[in-house]
Amino acid sequence: MANYIAKTLVVVAGLLGLRQYYRNWGTTKGECEQPLPGDDLVRAPASQTTEGVWVNAPSDVVWAELLRTLRDRAHVGRRLGVVVQMADISEGNHIVLQSTPTGLHAGSTWSVSVIPHGIDRCRILLRGRIGLRHPGQVVGVELSGPLRAIATRAMLRGVRRRVERISSTQRTRQ
Repeated sequence: MANYIAKTLVVVAGLLGLRQYYRNWGTTKGECEQPLPGDDLVRAPASQTTEGVWVNAPSDVVWAELLRTLRDRAHVGRRLGVVVQMADISEGNHIVLQSTPTGLHAGSTWSVSVIPHGIDRCRILLRGRIGLRHPGQVVGVELSGPLRAIATRAMLRGVRRRVERISSTQRTRQ
């Protein structure tokens, strides 16, 4: 019995250690703490994640691909019961999505920011803030966290891969 408890404690400790990693995948401490558009919509979140990738391409090309990707993936969220509305958009800079006031994801926001660094490089930051209402929601969010992080990371890396391919093709043609 003591062996079982010890193994369980090791697994729980490992998962808690990984939690900070997958919640802030690819970002610096400063990026995780800096205010981003949409943060004011969920004042005291029960869960906040900030993920980011560097992209070697102009921000306008990244913005166009990001919008296409978000539009193409909207059906996945609807199938899972996530209904969002656009809360704020600044063309070429950021988009903030907010969940509808009812349902499992009520009180949640997702913001995607494209931050230019020079002419041919930019940073994509994606922040999710969830204001949970029930203890069961906390458990659900924590259990789904690693899968959500992997899916988000795959989406961001996919955007980076497609945009960098487009940019390198355009540079070779010039």
